[in-house]
Amino acid sequence: GRAIFAVKAGTRIRFRDFAQFDRGVLQVTHSSHQLSPTRYEEVRARFERHMTPEGAQFLVPMRVDLLRKGG
Repeated sequence: GRAIFAVKAGTRIRFRDFAQFDRGVLQVTHSSHQLSPTRYEEVRARFERHMTPEGAQFLVPMRVDLLRKGG
């Protein structure tokens, strides 16, 4: 098939704290991030810059391609 059009969008995701982010993003079993201790602390520090009383919110980009079947 060939692409008819692509939609780029995003969804917001919120984490109540770094521990939730760590479990839900860094420690997932389907990915192997293998962060060094130094890089892990850098990620934690960057995460903490986004913290508010409601947690940290991020935009997760997504792309959806609509395909047409050949023939």
